Amino acid sequence: MRLRPWIEQLKSLPGTIVSAGIETIQLYPFGGQLNNLALAVSEKHDWIEHWRQQGINVFCLEEHTDTLERNTGKLLEHPKTLEFLVQCPQPVYILMFKPDAQSWNTLTQSGFQVIGCHPSIARRLENKLNFPSIARSAGVLSPDTLYVKTDSAGRLPSNPENNTVSYPYVCQFAKGFSGNRTFYVQSDDDWQIIIDSYPNRSCRISRMIDGDTWTANACVFRNGSVVVSPPFLQETIFLQPNDGLPARIGSAGNRWGQYTLDVAEHVTNMVVSIGKTLLFKGFYGFFGIDLIRQKNTGTWYAIEVNPRLTASAPVLTSFEMNGEAPPVAASHIAASLGMEHFDATPATPPAGGQRIYRPGGLPSLFNIEQCQNGIYRWNGADLTDYRFSADPSDLANNELLIWKPSRHDYFAENMRVIYRGDHTALT
Repeated sequence: MRLRPWIEQLKSLPGTIVSAGIETIQLYPFGGQLNNLALAVSEKHDWIEHWRQQGINVFCLEEHTDTLERNTGKLLEHPKTLEFLVQCPQPVYILMFKPDAQSWNTLTQSGFQVIGCHPSIARRLENKLNFPSIARSAGVLSPDTLYVKTDSAGRLPSNPENNTVSYPYVCQFAKGFSGNRTFYVQSDDDWQIIIDSYPNRSCRISRMIDGDTWTANACVFRNGSVVVSPPFLQETIFLQPNDGLPARIGSAGNRWGQYTLDVAEHVTNMVVSIGKTLLFKGFYGFFGIDLIRQKNTGTWYAIEVNPRLTASAPVLTSFEMNGEAPPVAASHIAASLGMEHFDATPATPPAGGQRIYRPGGLPSLFNIEQCQNGIYRWNGADLTDYRFSADPSDLANNELLIWKPSRHDYFAENMRVIYRGDHTALT
């Protein structure tokens, strides 16, 4: 059988592409179709043996030491991991989620290449306080924003002299992940709690917009071309962990395959503009954009940019492997390694989605703790017909794939239910 052109292009790279992550859900096995691919992961997990049976070289730190790492950079800096990387056919290209400057320096000084632009560029652009400026440069709308400091005077952004934003509003600090520093502020009491908890910190206050939230993954090449995935809905919820802080606005998952042509056109145009702006600022490679369509007016706003691999990308990549076009993650490898003639038509995943279950989030309709990692059929009330799988692309319509971390003492409770089809009962 003739290989798809983009697979042939990646297979032609000399050496080894190493996808690394602390958990198996963060890895990119590319369906076992790249013979120059290896995986590096921190935890033991059911999925590892499945990948080895596909012929993928998998390094698992927990198989070599009791000292697990909860950060991908630390995993890659571990002497055992470095030993594994040295033994791989050279050169080694490392694909990792959210690289930091320290791990970048350690890996490059050891003779390895980290896929993507330098972390200092990505971190500067991901700073939540900088996004309105990026949106203006790209010519796209972002929510009305004020910049304030959480000083001891308790200066409130809703004072009459600055009437742009009033309760309820969204408060964001410079850094955050999965909404852990994006607060829903409804009152003076909420604002005072933030002041007391994060004193003398700069933050961004934005108008709360009622509407549906969309996301798109994309890749900007160094020649200025931008590949944009079909947009998908983001399930935005209010997270309320038991920590005394105001509610956070975070994601409970995604639903793909539910866009209209009008939505795709709006999202693609905005994402391309932002991608070209990121390139002008020195960035290239994979990025994700969150947008919202206002309920009453239909106006589109860009909310934030994540100039890196996103949490949705590994699962989507598995689904995208079923088509002819390359996953956006494959375009990221090509853009980073200077493959200018890469076949970069965006892939289209089937209808489906994923739910993320974490503390303070949505309750599950079934006891995930009692389930095994693998695929079940969901009839709207019960799970039946279990079979083991480590690949979301194995899902048929009306089936679910459950993923759980194997070590709750080391890793946060962050379980996934990945599904194909509608499954509105889950959402």
